[in-house]
Amino acid sequence: MELLNVLPKRFRECFIALCPNHAAMFKLVNASKPEIRALLAGDKPELRLTLAGQVTPVLFTEVHWTDVRACLASLETVEDGP
Repeated sequence: MELLNVLPKRFRECFIALCPNHAAMFKLVNASKPEIRALLAGDKPELRLTLAGQVTPVLFTEVHWTDVRACLASLETVEDGP
């Protein structure tokens, strides 16, 4: 499942593995979509998403968390330009 599908570039680091139920909720009833990029700016390797009206924690390994944040940071550098 792609964590952020609105990015101008696709990164393999921005994919997450979810069980079938949570994957369906993430895709269809995810009230956190507008906030995901902001949530990734936090220091804790965890997202607290609202899926089907329930807050659901999504935990990351430190390496995955660092990689996702590095991908987003690289895009911000490109968007800001020289």
